[in-house]
Amino acid sequence: MLEIQDPVTVIGYPGTSDIGQQNTLNPTVTSGAISGKQIVGGTEWIQIQSDARPGNSGGPVLDKNGNVIGILSAGTDNTNNYIRPANDIKMLLNVENKLGMVDNEWRIGLIMYRLQHYSEAIKHFDAVLNLSGGHLLAQEYKAKAQANIGQDKPLTQETTTISAPSTITQETVSSNVEKTIPSEATKVSSKLTTLVLVLIIVIPLVLIIAIVIIIVVLVVKRRNVTPPKQNIYTQKPAQQVTTTIEEQKSEESKKEEKEEIKYCPNCGAKVEPDQVFCAKCGTKLK
Repeated sequence: MLEIQDPVTVIGYPGTSDIGQQNTLNPTVTSGAISGKQIVGGTEWIQIQSDARPGNSGGPVLDKNGNVIGILSAGTDNTNNYIRPANDIKMLLNVENKLGMVDNEWRIGLIMYRLQHYSEAIKHFDAVLNLSGGHLLAQEYKAKAQANIGQDKPLTQETTTISAPSTITQETVSSNVEKTIPSEATKVSSKLTTLVLVLIIVIPLVLIIAIVIIIVVLVVKRRNVTPPKQNIYTQKPAQQVTTTIEEQKSEESKKEEKEEIKYCPNCGAKVEPDQVFCAKCGTKLK
């Protein structure tokens, strides 16, 4: 996930081989950037541009978020150095990257010191010194806490206690220390109770109003769709009803003429209604 020119921070321990292990807790910290990636003999190396001197090998290299991305392992000069990626180191060591007991006690002690819980801080600094007697910073901060013991703020029930699991983080510890239980919990519970009561009252009212509106709309639509009833007393148009007597008589006379006039089916000659044979061709008519 690393990119060229990503910023890095190099932590080194110069002069350790000359002075001894008493100086391991006073590192130097320098900044730099990733300048390249190389594969040498099948092994990946990450090139960085940072001020690292002989004796710094083995120091962690961090990204901008504080994650260890590699271990300082080689260099051609003071500014052109190479690191082995953190994934390779974890695979070689076959261990997970977890904090140990010393680091956890030290971290909690620092947090207590910054919150002016000096008596609690001294307890954690003592735990660090019992595990690692050469921890110079623990000795220094224990002395500072003892000097400020008159301004100590004792832990109360409003402050949650801190446990020290192996995967504890500084953000988690600080948030737990500064969190107070009663006041915040009371405020949140009262707000939730008010919200629930409002929802219980408002939601049924909204549903009832919606149902009434739907019923009214359906009734209005049915009234608009129902066809008008026909009036049985409605008069027909005058042109269809009024026929004159003369027209009726003329139709009747036409019918009578059609019935009286007959023709021979063989020759088409006109014959009388009571005539039996055609006078022209002699065809029998009846």
